[in-house]
Amino acid sequence: MEQKLRNSVEIKRELQTKYSENSEDPAIFDKIQEVISTGEEIQNMYESVNNKFDSFINKINTLLNNSNNKSQYFDSLQSFFDGLNYEQNLAIVHISGSLFILFGLISLISIFYGDKLIIFFDLENRFPKIAKFIQIRRKFQQYYLLLNIGLIIIVLLIIIYVNIIEFLSQIN
Repeated sequence: MEQKLRNSVEIKRELQTKYSENSEDPAIFDKIQEVISTGEEIQNMYESVNNKFDSFINKINTLLNNSNNKSQYFDSLQSFFDGLNYEQNLAIVHISGSLFILFGLISLISIFYGDKLIIFFDLENRFPKIAKFIQIRRKFQQYYLLLNIGLIIIVLLIIIYVNIIEFLSQIN
């Protein structure tokens, strides 16, 4: 591809020299100059994109080939958790569980109010092309609801269990 661009620029220059020797019309000469400059701009853009793409591929290859990075992140995360005491680890579990519950509740709210917005704006009738998507969404809506409620209950039970164990260990 790059070679074709270079060849086309060279052919345009040859045509310019041949035509400029045989013609005295400045408008045609200007058009030839415009074509040549456009070809050179395209070639420069192509080379720029090609260089950026090559650097992007090289960065991806270095990230994929450097397997020590992956284990290094996990090792640093594990050393962070090892440095925390028991109560701090429990706090991390509670914060993680609370965030999970929060995201689950946001998902549940979007399930309910998303359908209300679809009904309010009458999107199913106004946009018949997405009506099929809306019907599929309604079918899966119950599964999303049950999945989110089930996961929230499981996380709450785990948090309650951890709290009971911590409470009982403090009594003894």
